[in-house]
Amino acid sequence: MSPPVYLAVHQRGHANLPKEWHKADMQILWKTPGSDRTYTDSVFCRDVPAGKVAVPPHTGTDGTNYGLPHMAIVRSKDGAKVNVTEPAP
Repeated sequence: MSPPVYLAVHQRGHANLPKEWHKADMQILWKTPGSDRTYTDSVFCRDVPAGKVAVPPHTGTDGTNYGLPHMAIVRSKDGAKVNVTEPAP
């Protein structure tokens, strides 16, 4: 089995993620510095073989809100070190 990758997506608008991403029974609550407002992210996941993983672009809006994927959490299946790099511009 391939290791899972989790994707945090703003819980507003519509994420319209590719069908390979499945909504998990998890949420992430967060705040920005200096704000009392709490934001909620839905968590999606998929198993991905070792190699390149791309965060899908957001395509869904609800008025002026976007269901924006903004954070990926990568976990190896056997506890090995995972290297994450940003793509070159």
